[in-house]
Amino acid sequence: MSDKLSVAVGLPSMGKVHILWAHTYANYLWPVSIERHTLILVGVPIATARNNIAGTAMDRGIKYVFFVDDDVLIPSHVPRRLLSMMEENDEWDAITGIYPTKTAPPEPLIFGGDSNGTGSYRDWRMGEVFPVWGAGLGCCVIRVSAFDKIQEPYFAFTEETDGMNVSNVGEDLYFFRKLADAGGVVMADGGSLCAHMDRDKDTVYSLSKETKAYRNAIPEFLADPISATVPDVAVQSVITKQE
Repeated sequence: MSDKLSVAVGLPSMGKVHILWAHTYANYLWPVSIERHTLILVGVPIATARNNIAGTAMDRGIKYVFFVDDDVLIPSHVPRRLLSMMEENDEWDAITGIYPTKTAPPEPLIFGGDSNGTGSYRDWRMGEVFPVWGAGLGCCVIRVSAFDKIQEPYFAFTEETDGMNVSNVGEDLYFFRKLADAGGVVMADGGSLCAHMDRDKDTVYSLSKETKAYRNAIPEFLADPISATVPDVAVQSVITKQE
């Protein structure tokens, strides 16, 4: 594995993307002198796509995988921020931006405490960087060496049962549970706040100023004009009607 700052930008997609997503993606900011490999898989089942992207990154000796989902709106400063923090913290295996469910009210797709639990983790402050055991993979940087700690497949859909009820486990939590069991270190960045888009409804879901995380935000976050862009309303339509 090379020490050069290289990243595989993994874009698993089912095809067409929204113009708003395309605009945010085009404006990403990256660290200085980074080597980028853009890996796009269209129409491939999501777990298969993620496994293929991880395998390609390993084969090419790339240092990081940055997964970007095509319905997650990532602010321009976030790629540079997340990768820079990974470069400063060699013991971290992954760091995730934070985005919510596509529900009303939206819930943050991060998970803390015991890896057997799947409830949304809320005891955090906007602006802080803190440990979690799992998250959604829509805005996540993974150190490629982390894949050496676990066995293939790295990503898969599974079912769990307690003898009465059956629940599905997505490819994201499947990966993070394996990494947690291997002693991996996963961080969440409360300064990398992303939105989640329902393209069928032209609706964007965000963590708003109504949340506990915002009410408890660290002062440095609130004073930052770039990071501290938090909407007043959690659910917004992106359709603009002309009179």
